[in-house]
Amino acid sequence: MCQETPTHVRDLEQFVTEQSADSHKTPWYALCPTLPGLVTITRAVDTASAPTVQFLGDGTVFRKASQRFPVGARLGAATVDVGPRTVESRSSPTTLVGPTAVAVVVTTSDARCVAVADDACHDRLRAGAERAWADGDDTGVSLPSLDTLLATAEHELSSGFREGVETAVDVADARLPDGVVDGVGAALLVAAAHELLFRDVSQWVARQSLASEATCSRRRDELTDAGVVTTSQETAEPGRPRLRCHLTETARQRYDSAGLRPLIEEHCL
Repeated sequence: MCQETPTHVRDLEQFVTEQSADSHKTPWYALCPTLPGLVTITRAVDTASAPTVQFLGDGTVFRKASQRFPVGARLGAATVDVGPRTVESRSSPTTLVGPTAVAVVVTTSDARCVAVADDACHDRLRAGAERAWADGDDTGVSLPSLDTLLATAEHELSSGFREGVETAVDVADARLPDGVVDGVGAALLVAAAHELLFRDVSQWVARQSLASEATCSRRRDELTDAGVVTTSQETAEPGRPRLRCHLTETARQRYDSAGLRPLIEEHCL
C-alpha cells in the first residue's frame, strides 16, 4: 500500500455503492489471494449491484470458489462478461480497485475495508492491476449467476424450493468471512422438506454446476445416515422406480417448528 496516504475505515458495501455512482464504464479490479477475501468481495459486489469486476488471483482460490455455495454463483454473476484470471502468487492483501478509490478489504464478519482516496496512490495501483490483468491467464471458470440459479430453482422445481435455496444463502452470509455452506446438502434438505423427486433435484444441481449427480447421490446417503433425510420409491413406467425425498420424523418436527435454517446450520456447514 502507498505510504502516508489518507485512509479511513469504511463499510465495504458502502464503498462499492459510492464507487458505482462515479463511473459505470471504468473497469474495476479485484485482487483476491484468499478464499475469504473472494467471498467478502463477491458478496459486497452482489449486494451493492456493482458493475462487472475483473477478478485476479490464485487459480486454486478460483477453483475452490467454483465448488462452494453461494460464492461460486456470485463469482459467476460478477464475471459474466470477463472471467477471472490467474496471476503469480504474491503476499498481498485482498484489494478492490474502483474508478476513483481503492479498498483494502478486511475479511471479518462485518466486511470492513480501509479506503484509500489519494489520487496518485489509486493511479499507481490501477496501473499495476491493468498490467496484471494483461499478463494474467484465463481460468476458464464459467458459472451461472446467483440470479440464474434462483430463477431455475423456481422454474424447474418450485417456488418453495427457491425460498429454501435463499435460506441457504442467508445462512452463508451470516457466516462471513467463511461465507459458504454445502450447497448440495442444502438443496437435498430443501427437496426433502418439499418432498420432491431426487432425480429432479440432482439434475438441477448438476446443471447449475454445484456438483455431479454422483456427488448428489453420495450426499443423500450421508444425510440418510445422519438420520435427517429418507426416500420412498415410486413405480414409474417405463424405467426404474423413482426416489422421492422426505425428512425423517424427527427432522420434520424441527422443520415444522423452526423452519429450514437450523437443519442447514447443523448439517451443511
